[in-house]
Amino acid sequence: MRKEIIVVTITGIFLGILVAFGVWRANNALRVNSSDNSKGLFSAKLSPSPTPNNGFSLTIAKPEENDVLVEEKTVISGITKPSTLVTISTETEDYVVAADSQGVFELEVELTGGVNQILIDAISDNGEENQRQLNVIYSSEFAKEISK
Repeated sequence: MRKEIIVVTITGIFLGILVAFGVWRANNALRVNSSDNSKGLFSAKLSPSPTPNNGFSLTIAKPEENDVLVEEKTVISGITKPSTLVTISTETEDYVVAADSQGVFELEVELTGGVNQILIDAISDNGEENQRQLNVIYSSEFAKEISK
């Protein structure tokens, strides 16, 4: 009987150490340490890869995702590569605007009642393309509630 208790105790300790080591190893693999990437077991896999567009980006300044708007017309503005064509497609109409020499674009668009899915597509001179999708909500009823 004593022999069985000792075997079970040793087996339990061994399994506990094995589980603790697995948890410790998983935490090290998932931890992102920006000051020293050499730590951790999988730091090479966590390093960011270069962007395929070589710096060609599209950032939407306003409106923000899931904004609730109370006016039928809104201005969509953002930043991209200078002198880039930007197409903005709403539920009912498509618009084209060119970014200025600093890459800033701005265009007023009409919204329909409810959720509006807006697709913004920037196309550079050499054919690079960057696309963003934006959802905004237009509600005339919400404007009445705000004014009360």
